[in-house]
Amino acid sequence: LLILLFFILILRSASKLRQIRKQSLADSIDLQEAGKREKWFRIFTESIPQVFWIQNDIKTIYISPHFEDLTGHSESIIRQSISGLIDISHPEDQERVKETHGAYWRGPSKALDINFRIRKSGDHWVWIRERIFQYRHMTGEVFFVGLLEDITERQSFIESIKDNRLLLDNILGSINEGIFGLDKDFKPIYWNKEMESITGKKKNEIVNGQVFFDHFPHLLENGAADVMKEAFAGKTSQPKIYPYHLQNNRKGFTSDKYLPLINARDEITGIIGFIKDVTEDMARESILEKT
Repeated sequence: LLILLFFILILRSASKLRQIRKQSLADSIDLQEAGKREKWFRIFTESIPQVFWIQNDIKTIYISPHFEDLTGHSESIIRQSISGLIDISHPEDQERVKETHGAYWRGPSKALDINFRIRKSGDHWVWIRERIFQYRHMTGEVFFVGLLEDITERQSFIESIKDNRLLLDNILGSINEGIFGLDKDFKPIYWNKEMESITGKKKNEIVNGQVFFDHFPHLLENGAADVMKEAFAGKTSQPKIYPYHLQNNRKGFTSDKYLPLINARDEITGIIGFIKDVTEDMARESILEKT
C-alpha cells in the first residue's frame, strides 16, 4: 500500500511539473508576444510626425515621441497639465484657446478641434492643430486622447490664398466693368464693386445663398438667362445688349457676356459674367439716329 501511494504521489508530481512547464512556456510566449507588440507600437509612434498623448481622469499615461521636436518644449508642460499648451500659445490666440479648452472640459462636448500658434523658440512661432476626443475602454474607464499636428505650411498657404484673393478683389474691383460669378446652382459666388454700382445691390445682399434670378427675375424674360444656361454647357457668348433693371429701379441697357468657369480638372463649375452699363451709349445712338 505504501508503494502504491508513493507511486501515485510520483505521478501527481510529474503531472504538476508538466503543468508548470506548460504554464512557463505559455508565459514565455505571452512575454514574447507582448515584447513584439511593444516593439511595433514603438516603431509606429516614432514613424509618424504627429504627436499624441493619452490621459485618464488622474494623470497623463503616455506621450508619444516628437513632442519636443514639434513644440520646442519638454513634454513636462502637458504631463503636469494639459492646459500647459495655453501658456505657450500666441498672445492673440491665448484667450480663444483658453475659452475653447474650458468649454470642452466643462461641457458635454466629446471632441475638441482648434488651430492656434505656439512659441517654439525665441520669436519663432508655429501653427498647430490640436484635437482631443474620448475613448471608453471595455472596462468602462474613460480615456482622453489628444493629437497635435504642425500645420504651419498649410496655414501659410491659406494666408497666401487670402492675400491673393484680396489682391484679385482689388484688381477686379477697380475695373470699369461689372463682373460676377455663379455656381452650378445659379447662386452668386462673386460680385465686384462695379456690379454694385450698376445694380445698386451690395455684395452681401447678393452673395447670400439665394438663386441669382430671385434677385433679378427680369433676366428670365429678356433672354439673358438662356445665354447663361448655354455657358454652363460650355458655350462662350458674344457681347449682347439686354434691357436691364439698373440702380434705383431705373430701366436701362447693359452689354452682357458670359463664360463657363472651368477648374483645373477641366470641369465646368459655374459661369462668370461681364456686364457693362451702356444706357447712355444707347441714348446717344438714338439721338444720332433721329438727327
